[in-house]
Amino acid sequence: MEAEIQIFEMLSTKGIFNGKINPFEDGEKFTKNCQLISFQNRETPLGFILTEFHAVIAFANHVEGICLLNEQVTMAKFLNHNLTN
Repeated sequence: MEAEIQIFEMLSTKGIFNGKINPFEDGEKFTKNCQLISFQNRETPLGFILTEFHAVIAFANHVEGICLLNEQVTMAKFLNHNLTN
């Protein structure tokens, strides 16, 4: 049986952890190409969505686009209102 690799994404207080899983493997082969996009020096986000090459992250008063290849902020849009209100 050929393994079907699936993508996972997880939001934690340290950042967005993402990568690929192979449900037919165990141990070190279970996950691969994993990375943590750190929230170092940022507030905790409200949510996020991943595209093939970017993470779009919603914070209380702004939205950021971060490149998954180099973790650089490629877009930042500050809002006139707070998303938590």
